[in-house]
Amino acid sequence: MKKIVLFVVVSLFSLYMFAGFVPRKNAEKVAKSHFYQSVSSFKAVEWDELKTNCLFDPSENSEYNFYVFNINGDQGYVVVSSDDKLKPVLAYSFEGGFNQDNMAPAQREFLKYFEDCIAFASTSESCKRMG
Repeated sequence: MKKIVLFVVVSLFSLYMFAGFVPRKNAEKVAKSHFYQSVSSFKAVEWDELKTNCLFDPSENSEYNFYVFNINGDQGYVVVSSDDKLKPVLAYSFEGGFNQDNMAPAQREFLKYFEDCIAFASTSESCKRMG
């Protein structure tokens, strides 16, 4: 019984220790996988033909604390959280690329909301995994 309790405690502790910032490579895989799995249900798409372009990378630019990937230029985009305490895919579109210079005020507020959620999750010790 003690071994089981110890195993559970160590497992939970190790999961907590590795929680945190999502590297760009992982975020890119999430974006590509989400787009592929979602779009392939209604049109033919080849995995190797999907190209991602990272518009926002929180490790390179502090303007946003999430990733935005355009898919094949302007065929869609995926917004991915930079903290693994949140659901990985925050927003997506299968039509048109992400254009920061041509956003509606509501879209800017939505992105600000994501920013605030990620900031809270990354600083909160008691924040539980969402999802």
